[in-house]
Amino acid sequence: MKWIFGTAVALAALWGGFWFVGASTVEKEAETWMSARQAEGWAAEVSSVETRGFPNRFDTTFTDIELVDPDTGWAWRAPMFQLLRLSYDAEKVIAVWPPEQSIATPQGRINVTSKDMRASADFANVEALEIDSATWTAETLGLTPEDGAGLTIDKALMALRRQAETKADYDLALTLTGLTPSKAAKAKLDPSGLLPQRIEKVVIDGVARFDRAWDRSALEKSRPQPTSLTLKEARAAWGPLSLRFAGDVEIDAQGRATGKVSIKAENWVEMLDLAQNAGALNPDLRPLVEGTLQLMAGFSGSSKTLDVPITLSGGKASVGFIPLGEAPRLRLR
Repeated sequence: MKWIFGTAVALAALWGGFWFVGASTVEKEAETWMSARQAEGWAAEVSSVETRGFPNRFDTTFTDIELVDPDTGWAWRAPMFQLLRLSYDAEKVIAVWPPEQSIATPQGRINVTSKDMRASADFANVEALEIDSATWTAETLGLTPEDGAGLTIDKALMALRRQAETKADYDLALTLTGLTPSKAAKAKLDPSGLLPQRIEKVVIDGVARFDRAWDRSALEKSRPQPTSLTLKEARAAWGPLSLRFAGDVEIDAQGRATGKVSIKAENWVEMLDLAQNAGALNPDLRPLVEGTLQLMAGFSGSSKTLDVPITLSGGKASVGFIPLGEAPRLRLR
């Protein structure tokens, strides 16, 4: 019996040594990564890096973390951030964000609040952190820009899964439930107050092809850029307003899309009001756009329902021969 006891003690000691060496390695890698970003001109600061979870976990907590990428103008600050994984499985990682954080973009700063924001990822290549699949969730998510015209989301879910036969094609899904614009945003979009306060649901389901796989270089160097997008379904409803998209587009190096997207909109005239109030529709083009769409809606049998294909080409959007203006550039900064 003594040899059994002795063997158990020896194994426990070996495992303990493995854990402490592993924990030290995790912390050292984090510090090395931050130093490498600083050498590239980033502002990369953290008050402390600490790993707990003995004996079966490496739960690493970053306190007072700040990352600023001068090349893109993006910055992120948080009082705490955690990376959690099993000590014997480096391919699966869970990330946990704090209840409050801030993100700065070239367009301004956004304060982010949430009740529970976390993500899980499976890596095909651990060293390169090449994502095979990932899921991100958040509850009671609040997004507040500097002008106060933000919104809250009861629940957000985003999933990404790389297609097995490809290197950089990903199935994408996004579901947002219970979107409530702030008073400032609601007043801007709907000054007459005719729409309900909440947008019940937004759903996007599609496939995106990128110019390279999503891995650690996406944060360290530059984001992979989309080269094609298939929208199986994109839909949203806000009171009596209902909008659906579907289509396929190719995307060039400047982010310009070429292809066709089918749009079905109910009570579309009110949607033009929203677009104009948000600055997405030039008021000078409004009469031409509305008149053309009114004619096309008549062909579908109801003046309130619009079912048309939008053509995208050369950075422009059009319905038939009628230009709608600039199309959004699909570029990730």
